[in-house]
Amino acid sequence: PRRLSLDFSDVFQKGYSFDSLRGDFTFAKGDAATSNMRFDGTIAKVEIRGRIGLAKKDIDLILSVTPYVTSSIPVAATLLTGQPV
Repeated sequence: PRRLSLDFSDVFQKGYSFDSLRGDFTFAKGDAATSNMRFDGTIAKVEIRGRIGLAKKDIDLILSVTPYVTSSIPVAATLLTGQPV
């Protein structure tokens, strides 16, 4: 839907825009833990597992990023050539 309305803000702006965020957290002993947090965006899927120490202010996370290569090819080709694909 973003591309059909010619919205390419996720490509040009700072940060990561996403369409959905899902996950479960467990809060215990000053920590927030997750094993299934997931961001779905137009450019990539981001999965996060691990713990955030709210009391100690420390982080122990595993971050997995899976880019959607095929969705980025038309945008990259347009930017490089100036011709829409």
